[in-house]
Amino acid sequence: METSKTNIPANIAEHEGDSSQHIIGQLLPESDIIQFTKELDMMVLRLSEFSEAISVSEHIQRIGAGIRNYGFVDKTSEVAKARPEFAPANFNSDTLKDLLKRIDMLRTILLALQQLNRIIRDDLLITSNEAFNQAQIFYSAVRDAANRKEPGAEDIFKTLQPFFNRTKSVGEASTEKELELEIDALLQGHKDDKI
Repeated sequence: METSKTNIPANIAEHEGDSSQHIIGQLLPESDIIQFTKELDMMVLRLSEFSEAISVSEHIQRIGAGIRNYGFVDKTSEVAKARPEFAPANFNSDTLKDLLKRIDMLRTILLALQQLNRIIRDDLLITSNEAFNQAQIFYSAVRDAANRKEPGAEDIFKTLQPFFNRTKSVGEASTEKELELEIDALLQGHKDDKI
């Protein structure tokens, strides 16, 4: 019986040989990933000792430090320092100054984390793409062997071939790329609050 053909990119031949090792060599070394993971775990554990869990409704109610709000707070701190006679008893200009400093420090951390997130996501995409290409090379070889009726190839082909059926059944998990797109849409407010 002739096995069904599956669309395999024509460029899989380009990934044969040592090209995959070249790509892997350009990525973050595994030892560094392990070390960074340990350090991040320690940071999260440490920060969780001081963090305050905020619900979704509290997120909505609280005022963030956007450009306009930060400008208002910064200007108020400057004016209040220059004109303390207008400050009420429950206002402390030093406290406001300290809070502004903390905002700047937290923004710096957040910027670094955003850059780290971009780097890791790029590495993850490159690694996932190369892993998929490697798997396709094997799959293509098994498919060809099954078409030649080589012993055992048909069973392996039948094991791998369902992954190329794109009709998603009810309850089937999303692929990693689909999850990334859904999460991005959720974060940007283009999707309902569920994945």
